Amino acid sequence: MDHQQKYINERSYQLYGLVKEWANSSIKYLLVTNGGGAIATLSFIGTSNKHIDCLTSIALVLFVLGIISVGIHHVIIYKKMQKLFNNWNSLVKSHYEEHYPFKALVEDDARSSKDTLKDTLFAYSSFGCLLLGCIFGGISLLL
Repeated sequence: MDHQQKYINERSYQLYGLVKEWANSSIKYLLVTNGGGAIATLSFIGTSNKHIDCLTSIALVLFVLGIISVGIHHVIIYKKMQKLFNNWNSLVKSHYEEHYPFKALVEDDARSSKDTLKDTLFAYSSFGCLLLGCIFGGISLLL
């Protein structure tokens, strides 16, 4: 097997693995922690004898927004990985059928693999919701 074919096979396997990984696991940490925060806040509200203050409500809303952000992030990353995989397959097909130069194939693939703000925005916003939800929830417990 020549160098180009070996690289093509390795890259295809790598991209397929990324698509599969994001489709199956995504960002479980943020989903579980924001979900846990929402459940804990709802449990607190359900067992509390005192009037539910604004801070507790804000904490709950933040945890729910964090869950929604994780879902949006999951979809964005999955679609990006799927697009990378499809783009790679198209480039490889052009390489073999149209004698598309190998160097151009690698350069085009590298260009399409760059991260954008959209790729990470919802993950960071979910993490921010988690932190703020914990802060607001903690303050409401102390008051």
